[in-house]
Amino acid sequence: MDGCDRERVCLRCAFVIRSALATCLVVSLWAAAGAQADPMPPVASIDPGHGTTVTATTDSIPFTLTVPNTRMGGVFAEISTQNVPGQDGTLADDYRVGTVEMVSGDAEPSVYRGTAYGQGYSGSWTNKPGTYYWQVTGYDRSSFRRYVGPVWAFSIAVDAAAPSEAERAYWRQACRSRACRVTYLLRRVRTIQRALDIATTRRATRRLRSRLRRVRRQLSAASRSANRACDRADALGQ
Repeated sequence: MDGCDRERVCLRCAFVIRSALATCLVVSLWAAAGAQADPMPPVASIDPGHGTTVTATTDSIPFTLTVPNTRMGGVFAEISTQNVPGQDGTLADDYRVGTVEMVSGDAEPSVYRGTAYGQGYSGSWTNKPGTYYWQVTGYDRSSFRRYVGPVWAFSIAVDAAAPSEAERAYWRQACRSRACRVTYLLRRVRTIQRALDIATTRRATRRLRSRLRRVRRQLSAASRSANRACDRADALGQ
């Protein structure tokens, strides 16, 4: 190993040692911060607001925190079904239903936003009526001091005007079954038309024409019914 190789190895070792020392320092600061958490800096606004109600959804619920301190990092919102503190001073993990990462924007560094997703699942907590509690934690990027915010409450309620899952299922099934009826009648029309094309007697021709008119009337009514059912299913979000 020549002198250059030894120098590169030494530089690499020094870098690893400095990285390890920095990691130990951060861990130590976090441990101290955990033991001496400060209240969250004054909060200008929150969403969902304390005591407000949001509509149950399988999609998502946005969370917003506006606070003058733009040096905060590692900002998370914990959502719980009970206002019960845990050992670290935040909402107890036993009742937690979700955790949302809050990220500040470049244009509005004092506004932290995050989203709780229902993933389209009807059993998601975002779709379950009740009272929920949320609390924000973070740390100061300069001092690594830990912040714990107050506990806010909000409610989730079902929109009375929103269609139920049973109603959606009914119209989905109605759309499918009525469309099948239209398909069946179209086949009958084609079958009767072919028979009419090869009819050899006047009596058979009159009988087939009468049957064809009747089936065409049924087809027209079935098409209108199927269109109404499918339009209703589409209107309900299917």
